[in-house]
Order: sequence, then C-alpha cells, then structure tokens
Amino acid sequence: MEVDEELSLSEQIFSICNSLGKYEQVIGNDNNVTQKYHIGEECLGCLKDMKEILRYEDHTALEVYCELWKLKILEKDLIPIIMLNKDPYDSTQSRLTLACIEIIVPMTWPLYLCPEIDILDEEDVDISQINRATRERAKSHYDYKVTFTQNPETLRIIHSFLKSFLLVEKSERTQKDNMNIRLLMHLFRNLVAIKDPADYNIPRTTLQNQLIILYEKEGIFETLFNLASNNKELSQWNTTIQEIFYHVFYDIEPQSLLKSPKEEAETRAKKLLDEEQIKKSKHQNKDSRYNGSVWIKVPPGKDLIIHKRDGVQGNGPKVLDTLKKKKYEKTRLSDELDKKRKNSIIHDQEAYQCFKSIAIQFFTKIFNGIEKLESVQDEHPLHSVHFFYIVWFFLEFRNLLQYDTSSTAVYEPEFEELINSYYSFELVCSIMNYEGFILVFETIAFFKHNKRWSDLHFGLDCLRQMLLTTRAMKRFDDKQIRYKAEYMLNKIYYEEYNLRMMLSLAKDFKDQSFGYLQSLIATIHVLFERLESCSETTFEIQEVSRTKQRTSFEMEIDDANDYYEDVIEYVKVNREDSKAHKLVFEEYQMGLANESIISTYCSLLEYYERIDSECFYHITTAFHRIIIRCSADTIFFKLSILELLNRISIYFEGLQKLSTSQNEFRDFIRLISESFFNYAEKNDLIYCEVFCPKTSHNWKCLKYGYDFFDDIISVSRK
Repeated sequence: MEVDEELSLSEQIFSICNSLGKYEQVIGNDNNVTQKYHIGEECLGCLKDMKEILRYEDHTALEVYCELWKLKILEKDLIPIIMLNKDPYDSTQSRLTLACIEIIVPMTWPLYLCPEIDILDEEDVDISQINRATRERAKSHYDYKVTFTQNPETLRIIHSFLKSFLLVEKSERTQKDNMNIRLLMHLFRNLVAIKDPADYNIPRTTLQNQLIILYEKEGIFETLFNLASNNKELSQWNTTIQEIFYHVFYDIEPQSLLKSPKEEAETRAKKLLDEEQIKKSKHQNKDSRYNGSVWIKVPPGKDLIIHKRDGVQGNGPKVLDTLKKKKYEKTRLSDELDKKRKNSIIHDQEAYQCFKSIAIQFFTKIFNGIEKLESVQDEHPLHSVHFFYIVWFFLEFRNLLQYDTSSTAVYEPEFEELINSYYSFELVCSIMNYEGFILVFETIAFFKHNKRWSDLHFGLDCLRQMLLTTRAMKRFDDKQIRYKAEYMLNKIYYEEYNLRMMLSLAKDFKDQSFGYLQSLIATIHVLFERLESCSETTFEIQEVSRTKQRTSFEMEIDDANDYYEDVIEYVKVNREDSKAHKLVFEEYQMGLANESIISTYCSLLEYYERIDSECFYHITTAFHRIIIRCSADTIFFKLSILELLNRISIYFEGLQKLSTSQNEFRDFIRLISESFFNYAEKNDLIYCEVFCPKTSHNWKCLKYGYDFFDDIISVSRK
C-alpha cells in the first residue's frame, strides 16, 4: 500500500489501520443483524507497511506504539484477522496470521528489553517524556494481556501454528521455519513477562494466574516440555524456554507449591497474629488511664519533662533514645527479589494445582536438560539471571519436598512420579557438579564487579541451595551419591580465590537491600558449615573412569553396537595429611575476624525486632566462630557494637518468650559482657579502647598485651 508521506505519523498509522479491514452488518436467516469482520484487499501489504514503521529505533517508535494502542488495533483488527485465518497449512491464511503476529510481538515486547526506552534514556530529552512513554507502554501491555486472556481461541490458533512448524523434522526445516518458531515462542514469552500492575483493583497475580491456566489448558506447556525433552531441539531454544518458565514461576515461592491456598492463608494469619502479640508484649502491663510524666535532670543542661509511658518507670534515657530512633530510623532498602516475595502467595485453588503440575513436569522432564551458560560475559545480562533463578527455584523445591513431612506433600497423587525419582539425584546432576559450582562463583564475581546487586542476590540464593543439596546428597543411602557430594566439596575446599571472594562480599557491604544482606549472611553460614564438615574428614574422594558392561535393557533402548560404556565412579582413599587439610579451613575461618565483616553482621542485627530466628542463628554461629575458633573476643569491644548488644538485651527482656536462637544470642551477649569486664579488671585502658577501630593489630594487642607484636618481631630477628 502506498502511504502519502506528507501526512503526519498519526495520520499515516490511521490510514493503514483503516485499510486492514472493517466490520459490516450481516443479516442472518432469522433476520438478526450481526457484525462481521471483512479483510481489506490490501490487508497483507498494510501489515508489511506497519511492520516497517515499527522498525524505528528512536523516540518515533514510542509514538507508533502509543498510537496503535489508542486505536485498539489488536482488538479491532489483528485478532479478527487471526480468527479468520486459522489454517496453518493454507499458504494465504498462514501469511496473514504470521504477518499479524509479527506486529503483535513488538507491541508486547517486555519493557526491560525495549530498545526505544534505552534510547530515550541516552538522549537529551525531558524526563517527563520518559516517564509518560514508559507508563503508556506498561498500560498498553496490560491491556494486551487482558485481551489475550479473554480470547483463548486466539492462543489456540497461534499454538496450532507453532505445532505445525515443530512437526517438520529439524533437518528439513528452512531458515524461515526456524524464524517463525522463534517468533511464536517470543509471543508466548512476552505475554507471561507482562507484570500485573499493583495499582489495579485486583490481586497482583490474578491475571497472570489466569493466563498460565489458559496456557496449561491449551497445551502450550506440554508443547514446550516435548520440545525441551529433545536434546537437539533444546539446544536451539534453550534460552527462550528458560525465560518463559522464569516468568511463570517468578511471582511464587517454592514452599507455596507444597501448601494449599487454605493452609497458606492459615500460616500467614498465624504469622500475623504472632507479630501482633510481639508488638503487644512490648507495652508494659499498667493501667492505660495513667498518663503520668517524668522529670529528667540532665546535667549540665536544662531539665526535661517527658510525657511518655516508658518514663513512668524512670527510664528517661530509653525515652530519649526512642525519640531519636524514630527521627533517624533507617529505611529498609529492597531489591527486585525482595519486592516479588511480598506477594508470592497463590490464593486460587485452580492456580495452585496448575502451578504444582507445571513445576513437577518441568523438574522431571527438562530441568536436567537446560544448558548452563558457557560464559557469563558473552551472554545477555538477563540470561544468567533467568538460569540461576530457575536453578535456585527447583533446587529449593526439591529440598523442601524431600524434607517436608506433611500429608499434603507425601500422599498427593500428583507428587508420586517426583517422589519416586528425586531420591536418585539424577534430576539435578547437570548443575550439581564441580563445574556448576565454579560457574556460580564466576557469575557472583561478575555481578560483584559490575555492581549488579539485585542479580547478585539471585546468585547467592542459587549457591546456597546448591550447598544445601550437597548436604542432602551426603545423607543419602546411595554410596556413590555421598561420594560425589564429598568429591565436589573437597574440590571447592581448595578454591581459595572463590572462597575469599565470598568473604569480600561481606567486607564490601554498603547499602544494598535488606533481602540481599539476609541472603549473603545465610549463604556464608551454609558455606562455612559445608567446609567445616569437609575439613573434619580423614579421607578424600577420587574420580575414576571405569568400563561397565551394558545391560540387555540398555541395549534395547539404545541400539548401538557397543557392549561396554565408560562410567565415572567415586572411590574413597585415605588422606595423606589430615592436619594440613584441616589447617586450610582454620586459616579461612580466621577471615571472619574482620571489623568490616562484623559491621555487616551488625547491619542485619540493627533490625533485631524484625529478623526471624534463622537470622539470629546464622549471626550467633558466626560470632561464636570468631570468639571460640578465632579467639578474637576483643574484636567486639567497640562502643557501637556494645551499645547494639545492650539494646538487643533490653528488647529480649520485654518479650514474653524467646526462641531457641534468641536464647543462644542472649548467651552470646552475656559471654561478651563477662569477657569485657574481665579484661577491664586487668586493663583500665579498655574503656578508652572501645572508641578505637578494631583492626587486626588492635584487637590482638587487647587480647595478648600491647607488647605482643614487639615480642613477635624480636623472636623473628633471633
């Protein structure tokens, strides 16, 4: 179609849309008047012209997308054209449908991948223009998602086109066929990647759940599973499949798949009730009608009169501290992973069953086949995030399922296939190996170097679940599985650079998110736990290659002529020098005795009223390592640390009941207090030293005496 170039952009788009087709009144046999869409004679040419306009890579593209959204081209033209051209084997109908999809795909392209948004950021334009364009694109995406959810037959037609291309043998496919497969898979990816805005009067994940249920009913997920189960096909579409399932499981937590919505709601209600009880326990049991005041003399200076309840007990300094705390209280920062975990509950029973079924099929059929990244630097920045999120999600799902003793997880028939297979650990062998660990370490280092803290949060969660999986492997009945876990840990044990890098994350912590801080400390805890277990072994595991005769059953499955195959086995041999082996861990453990690392742990302790028992356990364990194993109790003799411990101690006194980890942390506070005053009896200067930094030189002088380093120098000279 020829377009008048003198027309404005809006007029050109309007002219093209008008030429696509129109609705006409049709009188039926029963004299009822209906509206029927008639395709224009130049429809295919108009679609090609529209495709050319959408190729703009400047701010003009944003105007085009906004104009198409306002004209409602998807509802009025593109979907009716697709509905009238259902046959994928008819060349004319196929061209029209694919031409429509070639326009829909860029219209629904995820915002985080939109090049025109990046161009606006780079150009010298008004910030309000960027915000307006982004808001309109997000609103248009949501409307498109609603439209497809309300038109399941459209998805059914598009799915039939995808299957028609996949039925062609891979060796016989043309380049055009592969381009069409990629186009259709991108459309399915785009729809699940559209986030439901939080300001709508519906739950955040309601529309997403409806779309995923629709995908399941139309067999779209089954097609993806069959596609991914073929190793040759998976290698070609691996990245897109990972991205689709990343968005499918992004809004939920693994534990949500083990509890029905009713149980999840009861658990959440109980948690909220416990939090409310904790808040009530902070208030003293006194008559609420008594509104006394307290007079505080603060020499030198003017006297203060405080009208606060805490002042009734004469605790004036506490009242002042509370006032200052409210004024200067630090806001908890949150990253992308923190925000998504706030709304990760599945409220609908049908959606719960659907997600559970998809998770089981993905884990049992294709999780082990997804390809690892060859190089983090060469990949798209988000590909590594998608990969590690999927690994984290399904490793945690597997670990939770294995150790979950509830009847929901054990006796439901949907889990029967998984229950019979996950104990073999064969479903996770592609990532659970030494190379997988090295890949995660390298990715964490890459994220750290580029200061991609939100992505680093994903990497830490992934590493922690891999370490927890090795713990499960070491408890397994199969000797070869136990040996494999020990073999991996033993190789990681001597990865000095990567292990030091984990401690450097704690040293370099600044103002990243609260969830990132929790994940960092939890990962370091599990890492030390696994390394300590490895350091105590008096044997080592070696990997050997042996020839194994194939069984008759294996010969029937694989008609190769080889009667033997090479297999990897793990054998246990005695360690030559156990003391030197253990010394490696002790030297690494000494790295915890660092002022910056303790400051990072104290940053999490500042939220002592909010953190759970598990966080207290991780912190207490690390602090005990520093005091007992590193003999560095004097490193805690710092005014800011002692003041924080005092606040926590006062907070614990106001609680009605302490958890086990809180009791252990209270014992730690007592231990530090006793140690401080014991040193103070011997050295009066300890009260001045609390104002000094606790470098390695400083805390060792406090512990061993100020002439400690002089004695070392004199001995070395001799």
